[in-house]
Order: sequence, then C-alpha cells, then structure tokens
Amino acid sequence: MSEEEAIELSQGGQLLLDPVRVDDIGIGTGPDPDHTVFVTRVGGFHLALAVPNEKLAEFGPALAATVTTLSASRDQKN
Repeated sequence: MSEEEAIELSQGGQLLLDPVRVDDIGIGTGPDPDHTVFVTRVGGFHLALAVPNEKLAEFGPALAATVTTLSASRDQKN
C-alpha cells in the first residue's frame, strides 16, 4: 500500500476504517528470515502480523516522519 493510499483510507476515502486501539505492541523474529513479526493484544487475543522485511524497510522512514510531525504539532504552544 502506498503512503497516498494509506492517507486516503485513514481519512475516510474509498473505505471507512474503524481503527482498533492498542496499548502495547511487540516485535520479534518472523517465521522465516524475510519477515518480522509485530504482536499486540486485541480483545483478549493476541494478533500477530508477519511483515516482509522489504516492506518494513519502506515503512520505517514513513513511520518516523509521521510520528515526528504529530509530536511536533502536539508540542507547539498557542
């Protein structure tokens, strides 16, 4: 999924998303060397996502930029 598609979906584009809030997320080795696993607890169950390392490498910089932007806007005083 491209950054543009993710933004469109998160802002109510073609598909309405209902995000599930999570308090914790863990990261671990995947089922094979080409994947990394993210684990979170959702509704009393554990949800594990095996993410291809190639996609994770693309996702990392975008995540860092988004978190930095959101943190900066929250820290600004009016």
